[in-house]
Amino acid sequence: MKRVFTIPRRGVSSGPTLFLWQSMSGNFLVSTGLDQAVNIYDRHGEKQHELSLPGICNGMSWDKDGQILSIICEHSNTLLLWDSNTRTVSHVDSGLRDPMTLIVWSKSAPLLAVGTIKGNLLIYSYRTSKKISILGKHNKQITYGAWSQQNYLALVNDSFH
Repeated sequence: MKRVFTIPRRGVSSGPTLFLWQSMSGNFLVSTGLDQAVNIYDRHGEKQHELSLPGICNGMSWDKDGQILSIICEHSNTLLLWDSNTRTVSHVDSGLRDPMTLIVWSKSAPLLAVGTIKGNLLIYSYRTSKKISILGKHNKQITYGAWSQQNYLALVNDSFH
């Protein structure tokens, strides 16, 4: 039988808690809430790392191999990339000026899609560190995105507001 553990809600008085298992191996579980931190636990529930954020986390995503965790925050135009092998954090200036609302890795390449509240899109290549900004992809907030195995990206915007 697998052990069950509880994620402490220290510093989170109310509101949602986001959590995400590491893709592929599932060795890490990451969680965040209103406390402006990402907590990284091993599969036994032991806290391994804590990342202080410049704002409340808007999204997290693991790359296809489960090596790199990407994080976006409100009031920040910086992508945070945590390497699970070296346990180091990289900061990448997205160049986007409007708040980021979506972050999702490709299923087949080291590409990261970042959507914004104004419908703009950034594709970031982790391998080359190149950024491709696509302005006006949608006319409203990008709320969800998914990559296909063939590397096509589908986006959903906030068309109800």
